[in-house]
Amino acid sequence: MYEEEAEGGEGGYGYRLNAFIEFIQLIAEQFQLWTTLDPDEAGVRIRWGRKVKPLANGIHYMLPFIDSIRAINIRPQVVDLPDQSLDTEDKVSVVVSGSVEYNVCDAKIALLDIQDFDESLVTFINGIIASVIAETRYDDCKLYLLQEAIFDQLAEESDNWGIEVTAVYITSFTKNRVIRLLN
Repeated sequence: MYEEEAEGGEGGYGYRLNAFIEFIQLIAEQFQLWTTLDPDEAGVRIRWGRKVKPLANGIHYMLPFIDSIRAINIRPQVVDLPDQSLDTEDKVSVVVSGSVEYNVCDAKIALLDIQDFDESLVTFINGIIASVIAETRYDDCKLYLLQEAIFDQLAEESDNWGIEVTAVYITSFTKNRVIRLLN
């Protein structure tokens, strides 16, 4: 019986020692006095849940239990957009998909003002694409014109999101035949 406990079996000394070490590590994490933001990150320090300070990359001191630090990637990113079935101004049904390249330029807005940033961004961009297609006749739907119109509208509205849109790509644009079956 004593041999099992000494080897670290359930309830043994080894088990207790591991649990104690994990407890000490947990406490040490709570008393962390600094954090490091990598060169490709920006962040915010939230003090007492109210006071917010933007942070650049580097080492930042923090007060345990008082400060929390949130970080976001600021490298250029590309988000793929799902296929959308849309109607042009002259009621021609088309399917459009694409992607958008952007980078985060204001971490405070991106982290604190937008709920579920990535999912919200896809929905936001899809809405802009839908409005551009709905205002364009099918004969005028040239990829470079659509990309330019979408880019211009995104550039205007993306400031409120803390991002800078660098490119818009239409990866698929096809005329779609709609067949409705009745029971």
